[in-house]
Amino acid sequence: MSDHLHLEVARGSVTMALYQSLSLLAVLLATPTPRVGRDDGTEVAVIVLLTGLGLLAAHHVAFRMSSRLVNSGALSDDSLRLLRAQALGGLPVVVLAAVPPLLFGAQAGSVVSEVLLLVLVGLVGYRAARQRTT
Repeated sequence: MSDHLHLEVARGSVTMALYQSLSLLAVLLATPTPRVGRDDGTEVAVIVLLTGLGLLAAHHVAFRMSSRLVNSGALSDDSLRLLRAQALGGLPVVVLAAVPPLLFGAQAGSVVSEVLLLVLVGLVGYRAARQRTT
């Protein structure tokens, strides 16, 4: 794999992880808090999981279509590598966001998921900023 493709694969993976983090954070913030006495995290986990998987599927279709458009109808090996990297970057984030509501209940689990997603985005932002100054 060329250095350029290696960088594109890494960028695609990180971009998808960030995209999923920010999108699922928005979903968690927009999801209504369950009524008192009904703190079953399953509903929140399913919403987050299905939204995350739906976003991955939508991106997959859009990426395949755009790749074929710019490659005269072909889906190149490089495009497939990028697509795999994006899925591998996004899928763990979906799981990371969906599991805490199952473990801690809807309210506490949502907060844990939000914090984890914010930490992920913050760490990537910090790392990116640190590389620029060194």
